[in-house]
Amino acid sequence: MTNQTGGAQIHKASKLVMNCFATDPKLDFPHVGDIQWLFHGDEQLDNPDNWRFWQDATGQDIGMCWLHEDEFNYVIHPQADSGSLVSQIRDWGLNTILDRAKEAGEASFTVWETAVSDDIGKTNLLLKNGYKPRSYHYLKMGQCISEPLSQPKLPDGFTVRHVQGEDEAQNRASLHRDSFLPYSSKTLEIAIDKQLRAMRTPFYDPTLDLMIIAPDGTPACGGICWFDRVNKTGLFEPVGTRPAFRRMGLARALMLIGLQRLQQKGATYAFVSSTHPGSSGDKFPIEFTSSRHAFQQAGFEILRENHLYNKEYLLI
Repeated sequence: MTNQTGGAQIHKASKLVMNCFATDPKLDFPHVGDIQWLFHGDEQLDNPDNWRFWQDATGQDIGMCWLHEDEFNYVIHPQADSGSLVSQIRDWGLNTILDRAKEAGEASFTVWETAVSDDIGKTNLLLKNGYKPRSYHYLKMGQCISEPLSQPKLPDGFTVRHVQGEDEAQNRASLHRDSFLPYSSKTLEIAIDKQLRAMRTPFYDPTLDLMIIAPDGTPACGGICWFDRVNKTGLFEPVGTRPAFRRMGLARALMLIGLQRLQQKGATYAFVSSTHPGSSGDKFPIEFTSSRHAFQQAGFEILRENHLYNKEYLLI
């Protein structure tokens, strides 16, 4: 096996988000699975130059910022003095992105950021600094799984199993790519590389990477569950169904099976995110928003919205 995805950054980022959630689970922090999936799709995040961590007086990480093309994101520990830290982090993230754009000869550059619906402070900060809200957004959903769960029901002849290892990377990558076309990897080779990167993240568990198999042997639906053992929480990212097998209840069944497996490992709560087209619907077609209904049928409820904002900066 090649070197693990992410290097030191993925371990530091994973530890920080788990510590943040453990301190205040009512606030919105990335799940440790979000961090793994973030690294799966972008080799640039293996570069430490795209990350910066801030420490407290004892040397513990209390803040981090990462850069991805035209956006920067950050996390701050709930017990940190966020007032001064927000300014430091935002200055580093924004200045680094714009400096790189200038070096590339860009005359202007649009920067993207996000803010959840209940983070009034960040929302106001973005609006005050000239960022414009976009209609398209994400829905963060969750459910308690400490009680007995509904039993999944598969169509006749369909079965479910977990991925057996890297030997199945091509089949698993093809399933994911077909499920999200035309917004997935441009080629199967790229998709396979990303699948292998996901499999080599430290929190990947092949027994939680599930596929529903059609009677003819075709992988029809797939989803990865990520487990945070510290906080006993799970995350589904991603969940997708090939077009020919949609509207058969496969995603709901897969998620119920995944919830059972998470529960068996000790999870008491689970998360998933869904897209929402907003009023424009111009980023994804409407079928990509139907996942919300499948998630709700699997017992998930909407917790908050995650809105996108952008601003164009003139560089000359």
